[in-house]
Amino acid sequence: MILPFLYLPLYELIIGTTIFIVVWIMCGYKLPSKIFRICSVLMLILGLVIIVCYTLIGRPISSHRVILVPFITLQWAISNPEYYRTLFLNILLFLPLGLGLAGVLYSKVSYSICIMIMLTAGFFLSAGIELMQYYFSIGDTEVDDVICNTGGVALAVVALKILKWLKFKSKG
Repeated sequence: MILPFLYLPLYELIIGTTIFIVVWIMCGYKLPSKIFRICSVLMLILGLVIIVCYTLIGRPISSHRVILVPFITLQWAISNPEYYRTLFLNILLFLPLGLGLAGVLYSKVSYSICIMIMLTAGFFLSAGIELMQYYFSIGDTEVDDVICNTGGVALAVVALKILKWLKFKSKG
């Protein structure tokens, strides 16, 4: 399953991602919490569907390569800048999952517990996908993918911090 936005120039992907995060923050700030939580559940489900479709479903059987060198993709990007896009898309892939989790959890558990749940879920989901890709020979198993996917969830943590700051400031 190839999504059309994957072919946008990297700067357009970055701008689009920034707008997406700002809209999520503003929805969390302006919408009643129950509506925001429902929207977050939908985003969480959509995020999971996109992750599974993009990483597991419909991929051809290919290599069994295992690349365990952290940040090797950055070295490859020096000679082939397309790898920067690959890194960013791996971050972007897990952003909806992170924002969905943040929206569902932020008013239910403490901030630190929310962060731990988000990062742990992102890490283990990503590692599980990499293991399945290896087992079914449907892609390379790369530690950089796990790092970037977890980074997408970490970006959602930053967005949650901004949202919490806005809500605190408006009360003050």
